[in-house]
Amino acid sequence: MLILAGGAGTRMYPFTAKRPKPGVSFGARLKLVDIPLSNGLNSDISHIYVIVQNQADYLSNHFLGYHTGISQMRGEFINVLGPSGEEHGLFKTDADSILKLKSRILEHDFDVVVLCMADQIVKCDFRPVIEQLINTDADAAVVYKTVTLDEARGRLGVLKVERTKVRGFDEKPENPEPIEVDSNKCLANTAMYAMTKKAFKDMVNAMSHHHVHNKNLSSTGITWLCENRDVIAFNLEDASTSDLSKDELGYFADTGTIRSYFDTSMDLLKRPAGFNLYSSTWPIYTKASWPNSAAKLDCVNINGIILGLNTILQDQVTVNSGIVSDGVEIKKNTKIEYSILLPNSKIGENVYLKNVIVDEEVNIPKGINLSGDKPPKNVQNQEEILSLLKTNKFIPKIP
Repeated sequence: MLILAGGAGTRMYPFTAKRPKPGVSFGARLKLVDIPLSNGLNSDISHIYVIVQNQADYLSNHFLGYHTGISQMRGEFINVLGPSGEEHGLFKTDADSILKLKSRILEHDFDVVVLCMADQIVKCDFRPVIEQLINTDADAAVVYKTVTLDEARGRLGVLKVERTKVRGFDEKPENPEPIEVDSNKCLANTAMYAMTKKAFKDMVNAMSHHHVHNKNLSSTGITWLCENRDVIAFNLEDASTSDLSKDELGYFADTGTIRSYFDTSMDLLKRPAGFNLYSSTWPIYTKASWPNSAAKLDCVNINGIILGLNTILQDQVTVNSGIVSDGVEIKKNTKIEYSILLPNSKIGENVYLKNVIVDEEVNIPKGINLSGDKPPKNVQNQEEILSLLKTNKFIPKIP
């Protein structure tokens, strides 16, 4: 299994200033990369590479927890592959990273390789996808989701499918081609694939021949596969786990921007949740962490909240629809609404936050009032507020 961790994460800055995008906290206790990793582990995939274009050490440290726990227990490996000095140079795109690491990838004995992205929030059981690939004697399988034309327009790759065969692929079209049974919907590529080793080698060789180092995988390798090999389409809902609720069935979110990351995080708080973190049959794994004391709540008012470990909420704290991550401390008489507090952030007394993400280890001093509905002077929208919190242009740290 190859998990492609993407580039510098500029659309998620400043949360990617000190960590790669897959290393951004999610759901109070996890990292974004834990979601596709858990899909692999739960699908009985035993060898996983995470390919990163920058800040590989950050994810390597995160996966140490897997090596000492889950991977030893289950006899598998999870390794980070990144650029290594003069041999590779910097990886320009996900396609470039695969080209430069092809020898390392192909040295393993495997029949099928699964590829997916590291910033997708989805539950996908790859076993039926692989089974269908083998049973139909196809070269590759693409997992798709049915979406509206407006959802796909300029944002998602769109498949042209006849029965189950992929006959064409259009990368982020402005005018997506609708399906025959519904003129307002199309089949969107989820960027989750399974392919035979031979198909993977053929794709990589074709990419190398066409010198695609500056282009992404979907617009090069996947397009080539769809045009030159036998590729089948597989409905995401058919790859969903059996315990999913109606609200969660087919759930798929890309967290590539601050806005989408915020909205996806808020989905965790819905009742029922858009994405359930608490399934016993499809667990979400992460590394073990210390210290791991339980949360401490004084006299507080909370409604719709996810709490991490080592969190402290003092007297008269109110949290309505909030994610309070590991190590967060909120002092008394503070109100938090529709906000995300990333690990080890500290919120002072008499603070009001609404529609805000506070980055890791940022301190908000007492008396601060921040709302995406009423941004401070010289700030035009919510996403700029979120950035300013980290760069401290108007939020000083507590001494």
